[in-house]
Amino acid sequence: MLTSKLEDAVIKVAAAFSIFQSIIWLILSLTGLLAHSCLIPATTIEKNALATILHYQYFREAECDAILDPSQMPTIKDLSTPEDIYLWMWFYFFISFFWFISSLLLSGKTRFNNMRKTIVLTWVAITSIVCLMDFILCVYFAKDYNHIQDFQLFNSVMGGKPLAMQTAAGIMMAIALRGFVLWFINLFFATYIGKITILPTKPLKLNLQGNTQIYDNVSIDVDTYEARKSKEIPKTQTASTPGWAPLHELLRRYKIHSPNIKDRTPTSPVFFNKGFETKPAYQNPYKGRNMYEDRSRF
Repeated sequence: MLTSKLEDAVIKVAAAFSIFQSIIWLILSLTGLLAHSCLIPATTIEKNALATILHYQYFREAECDAILDPSQMPTIKDLSTPEDIYLWMWFYFFISFFWFISSLLLSGKTRFNNMRKTIVLTWVAITSIVCLMDFILCVYFAKDYNHIQDFQLFNSVMGGKPLAMQTAAGIMMAIALRGFVLWFINLFFATYIGKITILPTKPLKLNLQGNTQIYDNVSIDVDTYEARKSKEIPKTQTASTPGWAPLHELLRRYKIHSPNIKDRTPTSPVFFNKGFETKPAYQNPYKGRNMYEDRSRF
């Protein structure tokens, strides 16, 4: 997996954000598990405080000692129970632990490209699961918020414990979606890093309609690229050795080869041999004469 400096910087920032969030949510989920198991009592909190109602509504187990009298709390149907939140806390504890490990591996460097790609894809998968869990849990608390609001409107109760219960549901909804801002940041990182990791593995496609290559939705005109490349890279000229003429100049001077030599009218007897000029063949001046004739005339 080959990445540019910008992409590598984005991966580092995403890993740092993930490490920070995974530690915070490990602490929050562990606190919720301990509160449900009665290991964190709420006896020091005032009875009318928002934290008491939050603990009673979402984290307190039925066997734990309660500061609030259950008969003083309004009965609202279809709300999330502490048992449901207890199960969600276990999910968040394990997913935050694996998210922390994958973020540590993502922040480090590895020599093997295939191993780096596996780590990145694992982190993207875990981050996507975290975003999905956050969204589902936020929907649960949003339903609680609407049910409590409908209860207040139907019973003409606009204050007291129902209002505190609605506020507690709103707080849990904001925590579930990580303050809304962190959730969108996680979604962006998971989408962007997943895109730059998966898309370069697509094979090269050729456009049969022209001399164009298409790769990952990027079209490159080969002819234009080659022309631009030839302009950018100057041609090197070989310096001639002093006192020596180039080969093509020697051929031109001595007329060893000339494509248009047949079009010219030779001034002397010239024989052609496949485009090359040669000397006329040797002719014997005594050919066809009687060697025993009278030589007195010679």
